[in-house]
Amino acid sequence: MTATALAVSAVALAGWAVSTTPAVVLCGFAGIGLAYGAVSALVPAATADRVGPRAFPTVYGFVFTAWGCAALAAPLFDGGTPAAGGSRPQAYLLLAAPLLVAVAALASLASLAYEETSRLGR
Repeated sequence: MTATALAVSAVALAGWAVSTTPAVVLCGFAGIGLAYGAVSALVPAATADRVGPRAFPTVYGFVFTAWGCAALAAPLFDGGTPAAGGSRPQAYLLLAAPLLVAVAALASLASLAYEETSRLGR
């Protein structure tokens, strides 16, 4: 589910890179808003599932700090790309690239978990 939310954000950013019509912008904001809500609810649960209850507070502290750093860096990156001679569509596509990497990583983790579960007969 988290991978789906991240993929929705990547599609919204790619849509903004292609078109800035009001319908595309509104759909992009709606998609990113829904994905942000989903990720904010799912990341703590996914983190707890991966690391267990003992390590959860420490690990989730790192996850939440990284999330905050990304929230600070993304607007600076978005504003700096056109100033450095790039274009805003290029900035949106560059911001979407890490989302696609995260989607691939989550998909591979899900397949590994499925293989382990089926191997253990659960």
